[in-house]
Amino acid sequence: MENKRLHLPFFVLLALMIGLYLGFSLGYQPTDKRTDKLEEVIANLDRYYVDDIKADSLVEAVINEMLHKLDPHTQYFNKSELERAQESINGEFGGIGVQFQLIDDTICVINAMSDGAAFRAGVRTGDRIVAINGTKVAGVKIENDKVMSLLKGPVNSTVSVKVLRKKKLHQYTILRGTVKIVSVPAYFMIQGSTGFVRINQFSLSTYEEFMNASKKLLAQGMKRMILDLRDNPGGVLEEVCKIADEFLPKGDVIYSIKGKGVKQDVILSSVGGLLENIQLTVLINENSASASEVFSGAIQDNDRGQLIGRRSFGKGLVLQDKVLSDGSSIRMTVARYYTPSGRCIQRSYSGNFNEYYGEEDRYSRGELFYKDSMYKDLKLKYKTKKGRTVYGGGGIIPDVFVPLDSGQFFSGLNHFQLIFSPFVFNQLSQKAEKWKNLEELKNYTFSANEWTNLLRYVETKLGIKAPKIPSGKDKETMERYLKLEYARQIWQEQGYYKLSLTFDHEIQEALKTQKR
Repeated sequence: MENKRLHLPFFVLLALMIGLYLGFSLGYQPTDKRTDKLEEVIANLDRYYVDDIKADSLVEAVINEMLHKLDPHTQYFNKSELERAQESINGEFGGIGVQFQLIDDTICVINAMSDGAAFRAGVRTGDRIVAINGTKVAGVKIENDKVMSLLKGPVNSTVSVKVLRKKKLHQYTILRGTVKIVSVPAYFMIQGSTGFVRINQFSLSTYEEFMNASKKLLAQGMKRMILDLRDNPGGVLEEVCKIADEFLPKGDVIYSIKGKGVKQDVILSSVGGLLENIQLTVLINENSASASEVFSGAIQDNDRGQLIGRRSFGKGLVLQDKVLSDGSSIRMTVARYYTPSGRCIQRSYSGNFNEYYGEEDRYSRGELFYKDSMYKDLKLKYKTKKGRTVYGGGGIIPDVFVPLDSGQFFSGLNHFQLIFSPFVFNQLSQKAEKWKNLEELKNYTFSANEWTNLLRYVETKLGIKAPKIPSGKDKETMERYLKLEYARQIWQEQGYYKLSLTFDHEIQEALKTQKR
C-alpha cells in the first residue's frame, strides 16, 4: 500500500499530460488553467527529477496502459508501428524479398524468393548476411525490427549486403522491389474431389488470392473444400465478407455491427457466389480471431458448413484508426460485431492485459485437450438457421472438437520451432537436402547419428539434458515436426502443408466427416 501511495502522484500527473496530449491531437482545447498546470509539471520534472527522463517512450507506455483499461484491443501505435501495421493490411511493402531468421546472432536467409529483388541480385537461400550497407550485423545482438528497418525501404532504392556462403564472402547491391505478403500461402487437392486452402490473415489482397486458388481447384474437380483458418488473427473485414459471400446464397446475414458512433448495419450476402454448391469444412483453433471468427460465425449460424477444431479466441470488436498530428495513431474500438444468430463472441476482460492474451486459463482448465472442459456461457444461447443451439460470450465453439496434440517431451521443450528451425537451417547449409520430393522425406527414417546431432543441439541451446534418443510418442512427435521444418525450408509453405496432411489431426477429422 505504501508503494502505491508513493507512485500515485507521479502517474496522476502523467495521466494528465497524456490526456492533454490526446486532447490537442483530437482537436480538444484545454482551459488555460490546465495548460498552466501542464507547463508547471514539465518545468518541475525537468529541473528536479533525480534522473533524465525519456519522455516520449514513457508517455507512449502510459498511453497504452490507459487505453488497456478500456478494453484489450484499443491501443496506441507510434508512427513506425502504424506503418508496419498498415503493411500487413495492404499486403505489401518495399523490400528485398527474403525470409530470414536470426540464428546465433546472424541473419540467416531461410528463403530467397525466386521472384524477389535479392534473388535477382544473387542472394540465395542458405546465405548468412554479415553486413548491410557496410555495417557489420553478425555477432552484434541485432534485433528483428532493426534488420527489417535496414532491409526495407522505398521501391527502386538500393541496399548493399555482404553474405557468407560456404565459407566465401559475396557482395551484392540490391534494387528494392515490391514484396507481397502472401495471405493464401498454400492450396492444393488432397484426395478425390477435396481441395485444401490455407489463409494466414486477411489483407486487402486476400479475396483476390483466395479466388485465384478456388478457381484453380475447381478446374481440378473440387467439390469439397477444407478452409484452414487456424492461427489466423483476422484483418480486413471487407475481404472476409467478400469470401463469405462466395459461399452463401443471396440474403443470408454475414454479420451485423452496433456502436455508439457507428451506424447500425446488417451485412447480407448477394447473388451468384462461385462456391455456393461446394461442401465446406472450416478449421479453427484458440488463435483464430476477429475477422476469421466473423467468417466462422457466418458459416456456422447459417448452417452452411462444419467447423472443426477448438474454441476460437473470442474477439468481437470493430477497430478503427484515429491518426494523430504526429503520424501516430489510436486504434480504438468503435463497435461490436454480431454473428447472424445475434451472438457477440467477445470474451470477458477483467482489465488484466497480460492475462487476457495468455492461455494459462485454457490450459489449466484442460480445455485444449478435453471437450467437456470447453468454456460455454449457458446463459447466452442462440439458434442457427436450422435451429441448432450455439453460444456467445467467448469465442466460437466448433461443431467437432479436436484436442491439441502434443508429446510429453514437447510440453517441456516449449517453442520447438526455435530449436528445429535453426537446426534444419544449419543442416541444409552444410549439405544439399537428401530428398528429391515430399514423398521421400515423408518415408525417411532418421539415423541414430542424426538424432544424436539434434539432441546435442537441444542441450546446447536450451541448457537441458535431453534423452539420448527419444522413443514412443516423444520420438514420433519430434520426428513429425522435424520433417515439417525440413519441408518448410526446402519447399516453403506449400510443401509444409502438403506434408502436414499426414500428421494433421484436424485435417484427418475433416476428411473423415465430410460426405463421400
